[in-house]
Amino acid sequence: MRQLLLEVCQRSNLDVADRMSSLSLDSLGMVRLSAAIARKFKVEVPVNILFSLETLGDLERVVLCGPKVLRNVLAKKNMLDFRAEVRIAHAALLEDVTSHGTKKEMGKRDLRCVLLTGASGFLGAFIASKLAELGWEVLWLVRGISQDEAHQRFSKCLKFYRLSIPGCANVTVLPSSGVERVKLGLAEEDFSFVMEKVSFIVHCAALVSGLRPYADLSDINVIGTKEVIALAYQSGAKLIHISTMGFVPDGHKEVREIPVDSLILRSGYAQSKWVAEELLWQAMEKPGIDAIVVRPGNICGHSESGASNPKDALSMLLIGRGKLKLPANVEAPKKRGNEQSVRIFILCPE
Repeated sequence: MRQLLLEVCQRSNLDVADRMSSLSLDSLGMVRLSAAIARKFKVEVPVNILFSLETLGDLERVVLCGPKVLRNVLAKKNMLDFRAEVRIAHAALLEDVTSHGTKKEMGKRDLRCVLLTGASGFLGAFIASKLAELGWEVLWLVRGISQDEAHQRFSKCLKFYRLSIPGCANVTVLPSSGVERVKLGLAEEDFSFVMEKVSFIVHCAALVSGLRPYADLSDINVIGTKEVIALAYQSGAKLIHISTMGFVPDGHKEVREIPVDSLILRSGYAQSKWVAEELLWQAMEKPGIDAIVVRPGNICGHSESGASNPKDALSMLLIGRGKLKLPANVEAPKKRGNEQSVRIFILCPE
């Protein structure tokens, strides 16, 4: 097993206590791992099960011992108390804002300055481009260890999605080591700059996966949201939180309260986004921030340029159907809540 994992993930050392996420495999990497296990050990371990395992030791036990151990592993996964996850994150948030003093007043700062997280993602890139086009001052938070690396990453993203930024645009790329880190992973001087400038925050940053478990996604999707909320409170900025329709049950009205018991049947991504959104609702009450929640449904493909994320599940489905020359007509999914066609929303200070 050790040799097989070394070949698949190309790491120099491994330990049974290492988390499965330490293999740094995406969905296609997990497909290769599943196939390699089947060839070597004659055991079928589906990709969704691989993403459900917590450690390499769990994987070894599943391969050697089979269904009995697998049932125990999945039972452990389903014992998550999502309301407790919200309480823990909310308590940490209150501790953070208390330690940083009182909430700042907006004062005379520019009301058309927005901080955008997840600017190098699919939705984030389009929002960034539109805001710049409309004349907003935009602070783009992009993962990178330096200004040059972050700028190159964002420029590459814009080019890939066939977007452009006006030459006269007032934009600043801010490198971040990760939104889940203290002060959003910003350098001290960059964080101070944001605190003084920002009037709106659009929080798009998220780790998206339909297969990975909650534990792999909660740092970025939940802790990252906690850090964004803390910034909104400390700076006095209004927060626009990009959530998802992914945790809304089929046929359920799109309302504030979504049943927590439905989360067991949802992906780790949907679970983490529910916890993040619930954390925000509680933060609106205490410590008290100005925020709105946006729940997009499936977002895929620009209606004019056709630019899209080719690794998105819907894109891969459509591409696959085309390559297999299958008919294009498919049954429309059930509508959830008030789900409609998505358009880029425009921020207007009030």
